[in-house]
Amino acid sequence: MASTTRPTSAGQRRHTIAIEQLSETVGPTQFPIETWSTLYARVPAARVDESGTETFTTSQLSAAGFVRWTTEYLSDCDPERGIDVVKQRRVVSEGRIYDILDAAQIGYRVQLEFRTRAKVG
Repeated sequence: MASTTRPTSAGQRRHTIAIEQLSETVGPTQFPIETWSTLYARVPAARVDESGTETFTTSQLSAAGFVRWTTEYLSDCDPERGIDVVKQRRVVSEGRIYDILDAAQIGYRVQLEFRTRAKVG
C-alpha cells in the first residue's frame, strides 16, 4: 500500500542506517535457527520519533520507542514485490535494533517508509 506521506529531500536523510535480512535454517535438533545478515550497510534515512509506551509486566518496567524512517527506494525492501518486510527485515541504527512494524512506498518506487519499534528497557 502506497503511503500518503510526501517524499523527503536528500538533505532530510541525514541518518545512516543498516538494513538486515533474516535467514532461517533448521539446526541439528530440527528447530529453526534465525541468522541476521546485512543487506544494505549504509542507507541515508530521515528519522521521525513517534510516541513511546511503557508497560509493567512480570515485576519489570518495559518501554518501547517508535521511529519512522524514510529512505530511498530499495527493491529488496518493497512489500509490494511480495517480500514479507515485517518478518524478514530490520533496521539497525547506532547499534540499536529496530523491528519493522510496517513498510510502504512513498510515490511509485521513489522512497520507502518504515515504521519501527525499539525496545528501550
